[in-house]
Amino acid sequence: MFSSHHLVRFDDVDGAGIVYYPRYLHFCHKTFEDLFNQRSAIKYPQLIKEHQLGFPTVHVEADYFKPFYYGDEIKVIFRVKTIKSSSLITHYEFFNKAELSFSALITVVCMDLQTKKSRVLSTNLREFFEQFQNQKESAANDTPTF
Repeated sequence: MFSSHHLVRFDDVDGAGIVYYPRYLHFCHKTFEDLFNQRSAIKYPQLIKEHQLGFPTVHVEADYFKPFYYGDEIKVIFRVKTIKSSSLITHYEFFNKAELSFSALITVVCMDLQTKKSRVLSTNLREFFEQFQNQKESAANDTPTF
């Protein structure tokens, strides 16, 4: 498990004053970047620029339970549900205080950014993601070889 926090800013809300629904997916991606930036010695910009690896989204399932408003703090709990040869099913839960407000399953594929084709997860990258399959907060700060 990994957690991240995001503040709902003015540009995140719609005319009704609630978080505009596609922004939830943006917060998911920010959390995925935070995972690398906080738990890996390889930061997300390095992953893209130096290692030429990306994780584009190929499938989304989302449930919206309660809205977030301007100024709210979103606590995101991230877990890896499934690891396949070249893809992951990631699970995000958004909380407003202790109340579940949003949940999503997002499938991402490991992609070689030069060839624009999927590639098999390296052993080290697979091991990095396996840390986030269990229920406890991970204190990992590994240096995966990609």
